[in-house]
Amino acid sequence: MPLILFFILVLFVSPVSAQGLTAPSRLDHLLTLRSSLVTVTAESLSAVTPDSQRPLRRRVLTRSRSGAGVVLSSGGIIATNTHTIFGSQRVRVSLGSNDGFPARIIFISPVYDFSLLRITPPRPLSPVVWADPKTLKLGAEIVTIGHSPLLNNTISAGHITGLGSRMTAQGPSAELFEINVSHYEGDSGGPVFDRDGRFLGLISAKRTSEQKAILAIPADKIHNAYINLADTPQND
Repeated sequence: MPLILFFILVLFVSPVSAQGLTAPSRLDHLLTLRSSLVTVTAESLSAVTPDSQRPLRRRVLTRSRSGAGVVLSSGGIIATNTHTIFGSQRVRVSLGSNDGFPARIIFISPVYDFSLLRITPPRPLSPVVWADPKTLKLGAEIVTIGHSPLLNNTISAGHITGLGSRMTAQGPSAELFEINVSHYEGDSGGPVFDRDGRFLGLISAKRTSEQKAILAIPADKIHNAYINLADTPQND
């Protein structure tokens, strides 16, 4: 077989990759992980002011903020950042395009920037698959799913670039890991997966000096809280 024909055959039978991720079959699997990403919206009281149209009444002004969340159980346990829901009077979780379901805060980490919520979903949800903590290694490939308007549902690939990072705001004992993917407002609370789609951690913050220096909470810290909830069945 002529050499040039051999190279043409190799070109057409080799797996196609996307953004340095993987072959199409693995990319298709990663696309299914979007179902484990939800929107968390928190509303808090902003002010009570007189109603100019009705002097005897008052207007209640609310302020809302939103971020991402990750489905931990088919029965409705959600992980999100504490800074998203802190000080709120009402929290809702949206699945896809719906208006959202009322959420109850069932756990707030005293060390890390994450909380657990519970909702009553209309159907079983698609939870993440937990990664082995031993796979959290420097240089390991990771995948994230964007939640911000700029990265909405975008799958991005990167690497773990730091281990044992610390942020004063999360306490001196909070050890985070660092990844090199883009991050915008609204991406906090999103999942970090390994190259096979297993849950490695929760995006928490970024270093202000660098766009691609994102800090994430190791999934095993979240898992420990999840399995220790007295009212959470292990197979939920």
